[in-house]
Amino acid sequence: SSSSPIETDDGRLCILRPLGKRDEENLYHFGIRGLAGLSHDLSTVYNWSSDGFIAEFGASSTNTFNRHDLHMVAVDPFGGCIVAHGFLRSVQSDVPELGIAVAEQWRSCGLGR
Repeated sequence: SSSSPIETDDGRLCILRPLGKRDEENLYHFGIRGLAGLSHDLSTVYNWSSDGFIAEFGASSTNTFNRHDLHMVAVDPFGGCIVAHGFLRSVQSDVPELGIAVAEQWRSCGLGR
């Protein structure tokens, strides 16, 4: 898998890379702790409750590795936490679903563009 460094508008650095099989816990913490308020409510790519999340993450991992979905994450290289998650679901269907969620502390710095 390839990764690319990104400098945000405010000078912070993050690494953009494909979602990996080992990202389950990190992505769960992003959804529970990184997103707040309206961002959390609008991020419907996963059911962030622990039981629902584990099943959905497994399914989306399978779809990603079978190239049916595309999931990318931006990771803080200093803390290792996911700071943004972008996805394109059902890339081969007539109506694909696209979404981008950015952690509250990383909002308004250009990651969602």
